[in-house]
Amino acid sequence: MSERAILGFDTSSGFCSAALAVGQTIVAHRQEPIQRGRADHLFPLIGELLADTELNWHQIEAIGVGVGPGNFTGIRIGVSAARGLALSLGVPAIGVDRFDMMSLNQPCTTIVTISAKGGKVFCRIGADGTPFVADIDSIEVPNSENLIFVGQNAGALAKKFRASRSDPSAPPGQAVALIAASRKSETYSRPTPLYLRPPNATPMKAAPPETRSTC
Repeated sequence: MSERAILGFDTSSGFCSAALAVGQTIVAHRQEPIQRGRADHLFPLIGELLADTELNWHQIEAIGVGVGPGNFTGIRIGVSAARGLALSLGVPAIGVDRFDMMSLNQPCTTIVTISAKGGKVFCRIGADGTPFVADIDSIEVPNSENLIFVGQNAGALAKKFRASRSDPSAPPGQAVALIAASRKSETYSRPTPLYLRPPNATPMKAAPPETRSTC
């Protein structure tokens, strides 16, 4: 294959997902369910995509990466990988959030809900909405006949608000590649993680043990 391609990948959810797009056509896609070891799986997965299409690294013209919200470690791994690849290849890196991934090609006003655990969801109402964190039972939506819920709890929420529900139109890696392809001519700053709440890890209560030099 002689064309130049967009590489897109996402490690912010329960999958390591990557794809190559030429224009608005996905030419290769790989996805693996994974909870740990994303860094160990991502580059072999990309290598398989390049082998499948007989492309090489120098035919990559832009990198798209999922920036969350989602798994904190997964987001950091993906964003760091995209920045490093973009720097080494001399190509732009484009961040794509999960709200845009999940609402890709949806025909109406889309309400995206992503599990935030503890009975909460990350939510965005419409393409121009500001993402927020909310209790599932406290979400309020505008009165409209053209609402579509996408994501976790979409079925229950659609029933509650007498709206429609839909599944994402593409796996994460494919959605990232297609969105990045549509944005490659625009000017973007380096991708940064989209964190909508602080990590739930707690600092150690006890002081660390004292260390002494033996020199």
